[in-house]
Amino acid sequence: MILPKFKATLLGFRKEEWPHYLWDIEINGERFTYKTGSGHATSYWKGRVHHYDPRWSLPRNKKPERECIAVPEREEWVHVPQLRVVLECLHSDYQAGCLSFQDFCSEFGYNHDSINDLNTYRSCEEIVPKLRKALGAEIHNLSKWLEEQNA
Repeated sequence: MILPKFKATLLGFRKEEWPHYLWDIEINGERFTYKTGSGHATSYWKGRVHHYDPRWSLPRNKKPERECIAVPEREEWVHVPQLRVVLECLHSDYQAGCLSFQDFCSEFGYNHDSINDLNTYRSCEEIVPKLRKALGAEIHNLSKWLEEQNA
């Protein structure tokens, strides 16, 4: 698979629905919304013991080994989403969005009488044309590429 052009832009920390970092993901010019929980951040401290587990804390001047963005107001280094992880998520939504609503409900345990579950399905449906446009013919190689990356 030819790797797509990938860019992740941090939009900020949000508390709606659940505490998360909101990202704007761009893959070959197509934009996707992506969310990561606070577990995708490493806290730092200013010379005192941090309230998080110290194994996950670093001095402020020591950046974690993977690509991160500093968020001083939260005293955290936020881990930038990796292409493989984002594509795994989008591929899962893509596969779900290719199903009928009835099959979606049966496959994932949703209720076919629920408006909330229908909205979840529609969110997956919206991914289908966007991911096809972003990856073009490479969409057919995505499953294999993801398997190879996880091997």
